[in-house]
Amino acid sequence: MKSYAPTGLICARRFSHGLRDGLKSFAATRLIPLALIVTYGVASVSAQTAPATQPLLPIPRTERLPRSETRRIGPAVNSATRPTSRPAPPPFIIAIWYPPAASMPLWKARGVNTVIGYEHQSNRVSMDEWTEAAVGNRMFMIRQPRANPADDLKEPYLLGWMHVDEPDLKRVEPSVLADEYAEWKKAAPDLPVFLSVSGGGILFRKTPRVVYEQYFETADWIANDFYPITGWNQPTWIPRLGEAVELCRKHSGGKPQFAFIETSSQQLAWNPKETRGVTPDELRAEIWHAVIHGVKGIIYFPQQFNPFVYDATPSPVSVEMAIQNRRLTELAPILALPANPKEVTVTVKPPLEVTWRLGMEGSIHVFILNLSNQPAKNAGFQLSNPTDQSLPFTSGDKEPLTVDNNHFMLELPAFGTGYFVVKRSKSTP
Repeated sequence: MKSYAPTGLICARRFSHGLRDGLKSFAATRLIPLALIVTYGVASVSAQTAPATQPLLPIPRTERLPRSETRRIGPAVNSATRPTSRPAPPPFIIAIWYPPAASMPLWKARGVNTVIGYEHQSNRVSMDEWTEAAVGNRMFMIRQPRANPADDLKEPYLLGWMHVDEPDLKRVEPSVLADEYAEWKKAAPDLPVFLSVSGGGILFRKTPRVVYEQYFETADWIANDFYPITGWNQPTWIPRLGEAVELCRKHSGGKPQFAFIETSSQQLAWNPKETRGVTPDELRAEIWHAVIHGVKGIIYFPQQFNPFVYDATPSPVSVEMAIQNRRLTELAPILALPANPKEVTVTVKPPLEVTWRLGMEGSIHVFILNLSNQPAKNAGFQLSNPTDQSLPFTSGDKEPLTVDNNHFMLELPAFGTGYFVVKRSKSTP
């Protein structure tokens, strides 16, 4: 489990409760417009939006299962159904942290594509069973290696191996991880090694930064957990999630980054009783704030303590999660492109944040977040081309966007997001 205490306390994993699973279909009644396509070179603007009522994947509601049913972990996998070749990994990883095997269909329905951390449930579920549950649900895995790492080499859904969680809070010597890394790379040189550290630890220097650099040398993919709302009782600290990502990137020499996203009220003993969990709007903000800071993927943490529950995600948060997971999945091929290319510059003013990608035929994909709990009115983004400042960005007006001198005006709700595609029209001979 993760630990979040400002004092550096470490939470031990507890397994006193039964599994939670079940299914409840849900049809979403809204979807944020996905794109506004602007053609420059001719005076035209067209809006591309999703239908007002567009069905999403079912949103399951978890229920306790009797222990006799805890081995029902998903579709059966045998030699006929197990894939013989390695499937293409997801362009953007949407992961769940230490899920019980029986909950994987639930997370698959929510739009999660990867499971991280083998959850043995007090040694009641073997690694083989847990792995087969992931494969049966067509979910990728980042987990601990088998006793003999070579036994994992033919596992088609295995994305990477993982070190112990939060070695910084557990005071694990970097040399221990270095020895593991050397052993694993000898067995599988091309398989990434995943490491997760405390976001609060690196932000507030609870461990010297030089030690983090030593930790990061023992991994290929770096994650940090920082839960501003339920972990620190500081809803205004969402921007620090991005700060933690940037620090980890800096001290790892630019290695791919992952960010944990809180989904529940964790009921931590050191916080006031009234400490709440994330709201749907705040969940959306944390997700896209991490994306804007260039993460390779996000990891949901849904657990609750005191008492322990594997998945304490409230229904409204679950609905928003599924909506955003769908958007991330649809946009993953674009998000996987190099971030913020220098061929073009996109600027915004706080509280807006922005990232962009260059697509086919020079299209510019712009992702904007209003990182505020207040609506952003008369806001916008500015486009410029450093190699040709006179490049025309002409357009007619069409709601909800207006264009004036390469400045695209828009309004966003509290913690609202916008995705825009600016396309250059083909020149005529």
